[in-house]
Parts: sequence; structure tokens; C-alpha cells
Amino acid sequence: MSSTDGDSKIRLQKFLASAGVGSRRHCEELILAGRVCVDGDVVNKLGALVDPYQ
Repeated sequence: MSSTDGDSKIRLQKFLASAGVGSRRHCEELILAGRVCVDGDVVNKLGALVDPYQ
């Protein structure tokens, strides 16, 4: 099974941190403040999962 089969979702704050947005803690603060959008939708709760390959 390859890592692009759809089961490779990671937490949004981890993805943002690995993309260089800031530390994981800083990314958590951005999410909780409602300053992060995914596919046009505001994410304001921790634990959101994203597919890093999309």
C-alpha cells in the first residue's frame, strides 16, 4: 500500500508546521483563532486531518 492511498492524513497543525508556517504550537493558536482555511472552510478546532498529497 502506498502512502498516497488516502490513509496518510495528518493533523493540520503538523502539516502547517512542516510547511514552515511556524511551530506546531503557533499553528495550533492560528487554528483556534480561526485564521486557517482548508478548501475555503475556516478550521477553528484542533484535530482536523488533511491529506498532504492533495
